[in-house]
Amino acid sequence: MVFFGPPGAGKSTLAAAFWGRQLEIADTDGTADGDLIAHADRIERDDEETALAGTVKAADALVVAIDAAATDAEVDRTFASVRRFLDSFEAGRTYNRAVAGLPVFLVLTKCDRLPGPKEIAERAAGMSLRFREYLDDGPDGFGSLAVTAVTTGGLPHDGDRFGVTELVSSVTASADAYRGRSVRSGRRVKATVSAAGTLVTALAVGAAAFFFTNPYGPDDPLVARVHAFQAHEGSPVQRLSDARLSQNRVELRGIRDANGFDRLPEELRDYVDARLAEFDAYAAYRDAFNPPRLGPADVRTAAELDRLDADLATTLKPPSEYADAWEETDAGKLHVKWSADAAAVRSAEARIHDWYRGLIRRASGLMLVDPFDPNWRPDGDALLRDAAVLPAKPDAPLPGSPGTPLTYLVPYEFARIDYDKRDWEDARNRLVGLREAVAAVSPGGALDLPKPSRDTAASLALGSARLHLLPHAIQQETWTADRYPDPARTELRRRYRRAVEMGVRHVRAVIREKLPAVDAPADWKPVAEFARTDSRMKDWIAILDRTARTAGDETEFGLADFLSRPSFNMALTGLEIGIPTDLSTQRLAPGYTLTLTYKSAKGTTVEFKLKRIGEPTRRDGEIVAKYAPDGWAGTIKLEPGDSLTASLPVSIEGPDVRLVWDSNRTKTFAFESLSRPAALVPAVGPRTPATGVRATVDPPGCIPAVPILLPDLSGGGKE
Repeated sequence: MVFFGPPGAGKSTLAAAFWGRQLEIADTDGTADGDLIAHADRIERDDEETALAGTVKAADALVVAIDAAATDAEVDRTFASVRRFLDSFEAGRTYNRAVAGLPVFLVLTKCDRLPGPKEIAERAAGMSLRFREYLDDGPDGFGSLAVTAVTTGGLPHDGDRFGVTELVSSVTASADAYRGRSVRSGRRVKATVSAAGTLVTALAVGAAAFFFTNPYGPDDPLVARVHAFQAHEGSPVQRLSDARLSQNRVELRGIRDANGFDRLPEELRDYVDARLAEFDAYAAYRDAFNPPRLGPADVRTAAELDRLDADLATTLKPPSEYADAWEETDAGKLHVKWSADAAAVRSAEARIHDWYRGLIRRASGLMLVDPFDPNWRPDGDALLRDAAVLPAKPDAPLPGSPGTPLTYLVPYEFARIDYDKRDWEDARNRLVGLREAVAAVSPGGALDLPKPSRDTAASLALGSARLHLLPHAIQQETWTADRYPDPARTELRRRYRRAVEMGVRHVRAVIREKLPAVDAPADWKPVAEFARTDSRMKDWIAILDRTARTAGDETEFGLADFLSRPSFNMALTGLEIGIPTDLSTQRLAPGYTLTLTYKSAKGTTVEFKLKRIGEPTRRDGEIVAKYAPDGWAGTIKLEPGDSLTASLPVSIEGPDVRLVWDSNRTKTFAFESLSRPAALVPAVGPRTPATGVRATVDPPGCIPAVPILLPDLSGGGKE
């Protein structure tokens, strides 16, 4: 075996205990020491590594002696030499003997230079850690070591008194075992010295007689390691910190796996096991906060927040046995912060939700009252002002969030708040749309149209002026009456229709100004060209079309195309007549045959018959009958100047009475009678309006619709 160490470290004194065995003693400066050194004459300073390798060729164990009072620089030099020696040892033995399992003992000598057991234990723990770092720093590692403290200088040579006997016994046994394995293997081993994983650790060998009396007592090296760890572990905050937790776990696992651990006092074994259990539990507990776990800053739904609250009360709650100890640790503080943050997020999210729902309730309330009430607009303005100021700025800190606080951005991004925000935006848009619509049809508004005067130029210019006052919103149908409940819907529709009526009257006045006194097909060609080219007329058609749509009406305002068409096709498949039951005191019922009379511009007259299908029925205050073409296809080609009228006998008893549809606004387009009011015409006597009588063609639109903008010229002359 080889004793390794600086001059004066006590190698010779230690070697005396091994007298009679083949020994090698080497100073760390590369020289041999004493008569006990075999082949010492071959060690030269200028070839240190080769000499050392040759000197230890047959060694079966290595004992590294360190003076307990050596300086750090001296210790570093010794460990560096050991490092080089082991590298040389590996190279020299690769093809000679097995390297694995070489016993290496680190012995702390002359411990009587230290004040007492506590200082010896601390020095031993520090030296062990330092030696381990040197071994791990090279390309190969040599396993874990414990430090053996031995006193040899200046005391009687009684090995038992100083604990040397145990060292001799342990070293020789390990060396014999190593040699036996090497002999039995009989083969070359290419393993590196780091594979010598069974690096044997010698535990504390007696320091001074009054310090070391029991190799497994309180001053045993393994005991010293435990005590040193206890002395330096610190508070739970310190020992469980991220900077020290991993190192502490490695150290205690090394102690638990060391030879002799089972012989430690029970209280020390329990301490090591308890601390390791705590370290493992804390590491697992700390990791439980990591992703994919969602923290208070990450949750976006009530369900996620509920799961987090449940976890904070269960899996994220510190184990009961460690709750008090871990209270100030990073993980313990994180649990406290998350708990407070979760409550703060829940509270803030609820406040924001209530704020949005309050706005929506106020908007809904304004939708259910009369928007033309003088107090309605101020109430709406107040609501919009309140909605413009959020309950808190998104970057403001959340009340109740400790440490670095969360901000309101977290609850603002909750899914429920997003839904609330969209609901409020819908309610606000409806409120703003209703407010604009009410303003437009109120006195002085864009759709509050005056009656036409004799000034047709003013009538023509009015459409463009009012169209430019209307916001783009009317094009998006945000003013549609059907978007709003009553009473707003009914009143808006009434005012929209009044605006359409006034606008139509202005346009009719302009058209009549363009027509000569005679209503002939040729007279309408200049009107068609005017409607096609004049921008003011186009503006009138645009504003009337949009206003009619907001009222929910499908009114035809296409003027230029209609006036330019040479002919129109009618394709009638059926006709339904509805007669109010209270139309006359005389009993009336739809007759069997309805007659359509067609007169061409050339003077030709043709009658088309429609026969009743089945018997009349009573429905919703009407007597209803259906008719279908009888003996003809239901198609008629109509041209400007043609006329189309209809008549139906309705008397049951008494004088003959007929319903007649012969009202047309113009002579040129006299085929709109079925879409205009009917008259009740007796055989003798004046005709009267047949109020409420209904004629519905099938399919809808099969009879050409004459634009509403055409003036009524049936009375002759101009209005």
